[in-house]
Amino acid sequence: MRQKTMQSASRYLGQGPASRVVTHARQLARLQNAVQRALPEPLNKHCQVINIHQQCLILSADSPVWAARLRYLIPELSTRLNQKDSPNLQKILIKTRPATGQARTTSRASLSVSRQTGQLLNQLSADIRHPGLSSALAKLAAHSKKS
Repeated sequence: MRQKTMQSASRYLGQGPASRVVTHARQLARLQNAVQRALPEPLNKHCQVINIHQQCLILSADSPVWAARLRYLIPELSTRLNQKDSPNLQKILIKTRPATGQARTTSRASLSVSRQTGQLLNQLSADIRHPGLSSALAKLAAHSKKS
């Protein structure tokens, strides 16, 4: 019986169809390092290389603010990268994508009305004949402070 030995995964990734994927991943890693070096602090911490396709480098920024700053630096960044680190970039696109781990929460402010306003809304609700409006006023009155 033949004995099995552990072998490095890189041995198989460097061959066949997977080799293009590995080559592309290495190219993206080199570009990420080059972009990090070319951009000023703190912008370089808010920018990520997404892809390179047909001489177009696609970058992402954490927020619209960082994306705007990055767009302003595109000509300088393109010149720096074309000098030494990339395969003749023709275009740089910027996408906005929140950083992973950032929770986007939208909280509604809690609605409260004074006790006196709640009483007035209840009285008004009782006097109005329109059922939809009466119901809406009663719901609003339910938010009155209980003190």
